[in-house]
Amino acid sequence: MDYGLLECSEVLLVSGSKRSGGFGVTSVKVLENSIFSSIIAEKPQLTKFQTVEGVVVEIKERNYCWVKLSKDGRIVVPEETLKKYGVNLGDSLLSVRGSNVAIGFLVKGPIIEEAKKHSNISAYN
Repeated sequence: MDYGLLECSEVLLVSGSKRSGGFGVTSVKVLENSIFSSIIAEKPQLTKFQTVEGVVVEIKERNYCWVKLSKDGRIVVPEETLKKYGVNLGDSLLSVRGSNVAIGFLVKGPIIEEAKKHSNISAYN
C-alpha cells in the first residue's frame, strides 16, 4: 500500500492523534474513500488544491492542508504549518505505517518511547 502517493504531485497532511501528535500524509483518492470522506466534503476546495499551499484548515478539530510532493518523494512543510501539527524545527519524527488512510509522522507519545528501545531503527536527516 502506497497510500496513493506514487501518482500524486500534491498530498494532504492530516493531524495525528492527540497522543502521538505530528501528522499523516495521504492522497485525496485515499482520503475520499475513507472515514474522513464526509469531513473533507465540507471543504472541497482543499482536496482540489484551491486553498493556499501549507495553510491549515481546521475541520471538526483536525488540521488539514496540502503540500506539493516532489518527484523524488519529498515534501516541504512551512515552519508555521509544522507548529499547527505540534512539530518544531529540529524535532525527530517517527515514520509509522499505522492505518490504511495515511503514513504517520509521529512526534511524541508511547510509540516514540517504544521505538527508542530499538537501536535497529534507522534515523535519517
